[in-house]
Amino acid sequence: MAKRNDLEEVLNRAYALDQKEADREFAHLFKAHKASMRILVGAFNSGDLAEDQFINVAKALRDKMGHAGIVIDVDSYIRKSIPFRKKLKSRPKNELTKLLSELGKKVLLIDDEYESVGWKFLFDAILRENVLYAASKEEALGNLGNLSIGAVLLDLKLPSDPEDGIALLNEIKGKRLDLPVVIFTGEDTIKYQRKCFAEGAFDYFVKEFEEADKNYLGYYQTLKEILLTALQQSKAGEVWREILNLESDIRSAGPPYFEDVIHYLRKAYYFLTMREDSWSVRTILSRHDITHYAEVIIQSALGIETLMDKLINDRRNDPIVKLFLDKESVETITMGKKLNILRSMKILDKNIEEEIEDIFKLRNDCVHPKRGGLTISEKRAINILEAATHTVRGIIFSDSLLAFHLTKEETHPTKEEEIKKFISDFVPAKPGEIAVQMGEPIKVKIYSQTPGKVIGKKGSVIKSLSEEIESRFGRAKIDVISKT
Repeated sequence: MAKRNDLEEVLNRAYALDQKEADREFAHLFKAHKASMRILVGAFNSGDLAEDQFINVAKALRDKMGHAGIVIDVDSYIRKSIPFRKKLKSRPKNELTKLLSELGKKVLLIDDEYESVGWKFLFDAILRENVLYAASKEEALGNLGNLSIGAVLLDLKLPSDPEDGIALLNEIKGKRLDLPVVIFTGEDTIKYQRKCFAEGAFDYFVKEFEEADKNYLGYYQTLKEILLTALQQSKAGEVWREILNLESDIRSAGPPYFEDVIHYLRKAYYFLTMREDSWSVRTILSRHDITHYAEVIIQSALGIETLMDKLINDRRNDPIVKLFLDKESVETITMGKKLNILRSMKILDKNIEEEIEDIFKLRNDCVHPKRGGLTISEKRAINILEAATHTVRGIIFSDSLLAFHLTKEETHPTKEEEIKKFISDFVPAKPGEIAVQMGEPIKVKIYSQTPGKVIGKKGSVIKSLSEEIESRFGRAKIDVISKT
């Protein structure tokens, strides 16, 4: 709750200034009235002030500050705060609180001002009993041992320097890599957004300090959606970690070749701790043949993280590939030079095709350890992605990097076949239209009905292809032959 003496102190400080002082210290006074209203609204939203008290004190503040030449739009504060408080108090249990109850999870809000400016009231209304609060770094880190924490909202200024919040984000991801952290701050700068996403933030939410302009109900809806998505992703990742740990259940529930899958996963990956009482695991295992229900997801970028919207669904044998990528931060498990694989994938969402082309040009070579946790070989990543275009038996999570495919056996193509496949992914030509002769240099002939598309404007495509082949396989001489 906002402390009454804090409210009185800041009001008295503002009231004490006469006209002459106001003229001389206008900037200081202007800050004083903002602080007054923030504390006042916080006290009201937290229940420390009744509605009539809130209105009377707000109007008194308006009158006093008006004498000093400063106008406060008190009516706007009152108009927005009172309906907001009433609506939030009367809201039924929402989708987010239902999910939190189902998972047995809570959201941790880390903000040194969570009581004084009304955030506690907001999050009590959104999350009900499923929220914990921390006002300092020490208090926040002490809460991380609580396994019921399912997501974190983190203010960067603890109390004044945004770098403190970024350092805390780093520590949180170091202790709980799988824990989604949403930045909740007034720092609306690209500099801090990029820093936070580089350290593994799930999303970046900018809070406003002007209470008169704050859209409380907009906050409610947006934060609810962000947290819902974060928790659903965490839930999906937890489900698969648990499935892979419960080997005996998998063997009894799945087809025979699960034995090979388990062996491969134990060899290649490390999975975090599990909750054996998970409702989701029991549900999925009860469906037995889970391999037909996995969707393939490649996630990345500035907070645009999603998850399997339907882990169990009726679209059994349809290849479903969802790509969520942005133009500045490519963090898929494929390396930059292999991003052409994305161009050949079967993509259901046509709206992102242009973004993929832009990303392909960027050739970002980074897999950030804070977001992925660990990396796998390029060849393995490409095999997984190629398999994903033909089967739904696979899943990729960038944050916890759960990556696997369920093919019964691996084939080992010849070098010539690898080069043909690589070229067919790069240019509009099928492997059967490509001839490769190994040697120094590698001799490549591409037979095409549209040689212009293969060569590109001023030879740009064929030049890029030559550079790619040289970096991957060795120097090559490429001839494009018109196919009549």
